[in-house]
Amino acid sequence: TRNNYGYAHSTRLFDSVVQGDQAPASITKAFLNIQQSASKFDVVVLIRGGGSQIDLDCFDNYAVASAIANCSIPVFTGIGHQRDETIADLVAHTTLKTPTAVAEQIIDAMLVFEETLLNQYESISKLVKNRLRQENERNHHLKFNLLQLGKRYFLDGNNQLKFLKERITVQSKRVLQSKKHHLEILQKDIEANNPERIFAKGYSMTFLNNKLVKKNHLPQEGDIIQTINNQYVIQSTVKNIKSTENE
Repeated sequence: TRNNYGYAHSTRLFDSVVQGDQAPASITKAFLNIQQSASKFDVVVLIRGGGSQIDLDCFDNYAVASAIANCSIPVFTGIGHQRDETIADLVAHTTLKTPTAVAEQIIDAMLVFEETLLNQYESISKLVKNRLRQENERNHHLKFNLLQLGKRYFLDGNNQLKFLKERITVQSKRVLQSKKHHLEILQKDIEANNPERIFAKGYSMTFLNNKLVKKNHLPQEGDIIQTINNQYVIQSTVKNIKSTENE
């Protein structure tokens, strides 16, 4: 409770006799009580101070060893002896010499978990930054291509108008009006299909593995998809897929 890392622990004491003729039954009963509320705990710690060979005989008892081996939660032992291992030590998940060593082992495990978690956070952060950079470059390239396409449409239209003006006499006005109307429609189509305007209306695009999600490229449950709108790039995990064709 006073470790240097500030880790918080929630503990519950299951009293048990750990010496003498009553010890095996007492320890076995304690494990039975633990098993009844096993979902509340991550680890069971079986500890006591040191003692003589006779004092520690209860930890060579079959019923005690069976209770430890059949416990659904990992059991750490710190019986406090320096001699050869007891049977309880042999069937436990983790065996240490003293109660203090058990506490240090648990804190060290939490430290390793925290370091692993921080490393995963850094990896995810780098992945997200790289993905955002790639999507920004992709959007910039798409916007540039659309602008170039628009300029090309207008240029082609102007060239066509010049050609018609040189070749047409009587019907020149009607042809020019028709082409002008055609150009206006093209301009409206270009403006209507501008991604920025589409995004501004609340639409978005969804990608799976950098490919647009379509009927022939659908995600599966558990896949990671990216949804892009005018403000965000959102990563989501697919939980279920439902068809809307018959609705």
